Amino acid sequence: MSSPSLSFLIEPDGEIELIGSMDRFASKEFINAGCFFPQQSLPNMNMKTICSSIGEVLYEKGVIGHVTVDLVSFPDPTQPNAHPLFWAVDLNCHMTDYAAACFFFDFLMEGTLDSLTGKYIISNSPEEISERSRVSSKLSKDD
Repeated sequence: MSSPSLSFLIEPDGEIELIGSMDRFASKEFINAGCFFPQQSLPNMNMKTICSSIGEVLYEKGVIGHVTVDLVSFPDPTQPNAHPLFWAVDLNCHMTDYAAACFFFDFLMEGTLDSLTGKYIISNSPEEISERSRVSSKLSKDD
């Protein structure tokens, strides 16, 4: 069993934007210790479709802003080789620590989130690596 979470934003006009997806892991039973970004427990699932279906219902009820949905995923007992099944177990209608971590990661890495798969793509062109090194060394000299 896995514990993926999906964080998304419901804009005032009803537009839904995926912020990030992560797999939470526990240090003790029911105590979250951290997360792996991006989530891997729901392979080949359309994260945008899941967020949109939940977000549209919330928007109809007047909810706008940050939302994080906690899920549990588990193998389908009738078809072990099929996609895992998942259930929503928690809904947080505010910016959670996990959503904030996704924003911070995006700020640091300057990559692109694929809203369909939930994967984060970082360009490692020689120019970008050189620029990151230059900025990093400049920041460390300022300390």
